[in-house]
Amino acid sequence: MNANRFNRMRTLHEVWKRKYPDQPPGFGPAYTGLSNARPETLALSQPPFDLQALPFNPLEVIKDMDRLPFEPSVDADADE
Repeated sequence: MNANRFNRMRTLHEVWKRKYPDQPPGFGPAYTGLSNARPETLALSQPPFDLQALPFNPLEVIKDMDRLPFEPSVDADADE
């Protein structure tokens, strides 16, 4: 791809990003919050197990994942 074609593609990309900015990452069950979801789609958002029967709330864990530091070198030594 030559530079002119790339520059046009990049410019178009930036115009679209101004019109439709990135959304923050979503957390929670998949497919929830859709305004026009079909019943089949909403059924996919229901977990195949009872969330209340778990010893922790997985949704809270997911929300905390971005705040927890992750150091692969530290985690690799955790079993030693």
